[in-house]
Amino acid sequence: MESAAAWGCRPRVSACFVIRDGKAAWRPAVDVYQVIIGGRLVAIAALLVVRALIKARRR
Repeated sequence: MESAAAWGCRPRVSACFVIRDGKAAWRPAVDVYQVIIGGRLVAIAALLVVRALIKARRR
């Protein structure tokens, strides 16, 4: 079986268990940089779609 790295995927920790006073809690980790990059990609895609729609209406 091939590893995820062979397919260009890099697994990352998305959360961790925090143990405090004998109790374990699951805490999600948010990578703000990845959220910003994802938002930019969605915005670029939306702008390209809007541009294509405007060009199509003008014809």
